[in-house]
Amino acid sequence: MTHWLFDLSTGLFTGRSISASDEFLAANRPDGFDWISGVSDSQSQRVDLQDRSIVDYKPPAPSDDHEWIPERKRYRLKPAVARAQARRMAAQTQIEALELSSLRALREIRLAEVRGQPVPGQSAARLDAIEREIEALRPGLNADRG
Repeated sequence: MTHWLFDLSTGLFTGRSISASDEFLAANRPDGFDWISGVSDSQSQRVDLQDRSIVDYKPPAPSDDHEWIPERKRYRLKPAVARAQARRMAAQTQIEALELSSLRALREIRLAEVRGQPVPGQSAARLDAIEREIEALRPGLNADRG
């Protein structure tokens, strides 16, 4: 049988569980905590400290960006927040790829400078085009939550 460790002051589970004898549990009970069995979901249940029964529990939201899904007894990011995060991540990924693609043009320009040669026009033009693409993506990094 699995036993779950809970806080005697709140009834909340710590996340630690063990299958062990009553003797072992008694010998390994931290101060302020106790073990209980019969838990089916330690994240959405807690111990009622009055009668030591297992009761449903809705934890506080991680942030205002989360909503409670009663059927799952879990929080999730609000859809608008998740979409905004996806837009920011996509913009960041594209910018990083463009920055990497600019390395060849930068190398060609720097080598020309070191050698005292004229800067290759196609390299400067390619670098300028990449920068324009990056500038167009920057607003996506600050995508709002709606």
